[in-house]
Amino acid sequence: MKLLNFILVVTLLQFSQSHAKVYELNNYHRPPFVYYYAGTDSIHFINKVDDKIRIWLKSTEEKMDVDLPNKLSIYFSLTRRDFAIQTKGRAPSWAGGLAMVNKNIIYVKAPLYFDAGVPVEVLTAHEISHILIHRASKGNYVPKWLSEGLCSVLAGEHRQGSTSKLSRAVLAKNLMGLPRVDDVLQFSTRNAALAYAEANSAVNYYIERFDWLAVTDLLKYIRLDKDFEEAFYLATGVDYEVWQVEWMSYVR
Repeated sequence: MKLLNFILVVTLLQFSQSHAKVYELNNYHRPPFVYYYAGTDSIHFINKVDDKIRIWLKSTEEKMDVDLPNKLSIYFSLTRRDFAIQTKGRAPSWAGGLAMVNKNIIYVKAPLYFDAGVPVEVLTAHEISHILIHRASKGNYVPKWLSEGLCSVLAGEHRQGSTSKLSRAVLAKNLMGLPRVDDVLQFSTRNAALAYAEANSAVNYYIERFDWLAVTDLLKYIRLDKDFEEAFYLATGVDYEVWQVEWMSYVR
């Protein structure tokens, strides 16, 4: 029995080690970005993404009134396994990317297998937006509906079927409401899609209702250590709970 247990432990260790490896990564430095990518066409791929990101970033930094750090590492994962290993399992299977905002690192799934119909430069812009929001808020609490919705809006992201998911939820009276979006990383694929649709709708309604300046003002008050409800009122002149009821009516 002891021998069998020993063999089982060794086998599991070998399996674990063989599956803990990722492709050897090349790095390509184009300040402030350091790109990590496996594959012979990495430079061509990165240059195409980088050109689009730089055009996007110039207007976005001005819009957000905040700059990126001097160095931002961007990892492109070729396989789901690589993505899971690199992110240490922090991201759900449905995620297209992950931002480690305290470390200035983002991970993005290669577009070869991510099936949400989102171009890789848009996924990258979405994750970079998380870094910008983190810096604009000084790392203070920002509700997930605001951060995810704002990242989608900034990146110009349009997920397949997002509008229809929101419509079906309204008809079935199954809207989850904005506070529940905070738990999106624990959601199933279906519920996560609805959470993102609600977040995107809420941010678009916020901008439509108050204009873009109210976004930067909200982040400014959060940066000044105001709690979210107070920051919301200072930025908009409207009570946060009242506005949520308005948004629900708007969606319906």
